[in-house]
Amino acid sequence: MSMLFTQPRSHSDFSFLLSSTVLMFQEVWGRSFCRTIEKLVEVVQEYPTEVEHIYSPSCVPLVRCAGCCGDEKLECHPTQTSNVTMQVKQGQEYVEMTFVEHQTCECR
Repeated sequence: MSMLFTQPRSHSDFSFLLSSTVLMFQEVWGRSFCRTIEKLVEVVQEYPTEVEHIYSPSCVPLVRCAGCCGDEKLECHPTQTSNVTMQVKQGQEYVEMTFVEHQTCECR
């Protein structure tokens, strides 16, 4: 008796079943255009001279500018920033670290 084995379908094979609505251009444009959004940022990216320490968590949630501009020559940059201080663990000690968050953005 021979048996026929088939590969199980991957999750992506069924993605068309999950996505029954199409995001319209205006919504896609609005979501992708230059704006502030919460991003996870590595602590050592903000404090590159502190690489000898281990931080927990190793990344923190910060509001930053991100997105596309209508012109390839332009990039999304912050126009207003503020500082936020967060408590993280440095080794076994709690320390306070200050990070820059973006308040407003523009393409330039």
